[in-house]
Amino acid sequence: GVPLPNELTVTAVVAQGVTATRGRRRAEGALGAETTEEVRVLQEPAVDTGSCRVGPLGKTVEYAGGTYVGPYRCTFETEDSRGIIVLSDLDLDVTVFESPTAGAS
Repeated sequence: GVPLPNELTVTAVVAQGVTATRGRRRAEGALGAETTEEVRVLQEPAVDTGSCRVGPLGKTVEYAGGTYVGPYRCTFETEDSRGIIVLSDLDLDVTVFESPTAGAS
């Protein structure tokens, strides 16, 4: 027969931060930077970047924003019903959301 899909559970957000773009790389001299393989994460303590967290019942990864706008990466861990653990990246483009005004068309 056809095997059933394994149930996945998000178990943890293991790393997160602002990812470097070309424009941001030019500013590296003014900011501290960590390099991990191919991803460069800039340290910007003055900016409220918000954060990623595991959603209800371990089924989603949620981003709760602060005042930061730009690229952001969350690396999260998932585990399937067989106990196999995999890390995945969620690359976000954080933008300002403006709610529509009543009566606007």
